[in-house]
Amino acid sequence: MKKLLLGMFMIAGSALYCEDNSDIFDRFKENKPYYFEVEDGIKTRVKLDLNSDGDRDNLSFFTDKKRGTEYIEIRVDDKEVNVENKSEVVKSFFVMDGDKKDKFIEFGFICSNKNGLNPTIQIYRYNKKRKIEKVNKKPLKFIMEALSGNGKIYFWEGMIYRTGKKNFDANDVLRYYDIDDDEIVENKIKDKERRYENEWEMVVYKEEENIIEKEPITEEEKIEIASREKIIAGTLNKWDKFEILKVVKGKDHVKIKMYNGKTGWIGGNHMVWEEIE
Repeated sequence: MKKLLLGMFMIAGSALYCEDNSDIFDRFKENKPYYFEVEDGIKTRVKLDLNSDGDRDNLSFFTDKKRGTEYIEIRVDDKEVNVENKSEVVKSFFVMDGDKKDKFIEFGFICSNKNGLNPTIQIYRYNKKRKIEKVNKKPLKFIMEALSGNGKIYFWEGMIYRTGKKNFDANDVLRYYDIDDDEIVENKIKDKERRYENEWEMVVYKEEENIIEKEPITEEEKIEIASREKIIAGTLNKWDKFEILKVVKGKDHVKIKMYNGKTGWIGGNHMVWEEIE
């Protein structure tokens, strides 16, 4: 479900010119992007060493709406990128340290359509030749949730089941975006045995087409609906073991074998890095 849920973004700053970047680096230490609030016609500026050359670069973001079109300007020192948006709306700008080993700080913006749906992300980098380059050649169509710190971006629909930072396990990741290779990578988790570690009971459906994916809806409500419509194969409770039999490419639909030997499907879940601490 391609919704842009603004509550998921930790808006950490607004229009500013910042010499003290402690808030930004605190976010980087937690493997989180730092978001800037978008204010039309007001320039957001910050000084950061974007390419580890020892000099702090002047990074600025600017938006201007004219006749239904939104113009975006991103400037680093004397270099700039201009983007014209005719059908999308800029929701936030961000800076992040996607891969701590590559010595770059990435930056970019998140857009949606005018109804707040179908998010897209564009990431840039200021390279060693002091040029602004795109990290992703095509807009990324997902909600960015968290960073691994080693080049992986975790996103909304990339988990086996709903999880947060406290009980996050990289083995539960179905797929992630690789910032260095500019591609979505399917994690190899088929035929692995896992243990369910969430506090809440989770529904297991009889068939893939039974999976309830609408949001917002609680797991308790999903169990109630699945039971009423007789599409429930069972449930998983904390510490229950299950085996992964199949992962549907591009979806968070997973066929499993439960601890009691019965098979079924789980899905319609997401990662919530900010919400569950």
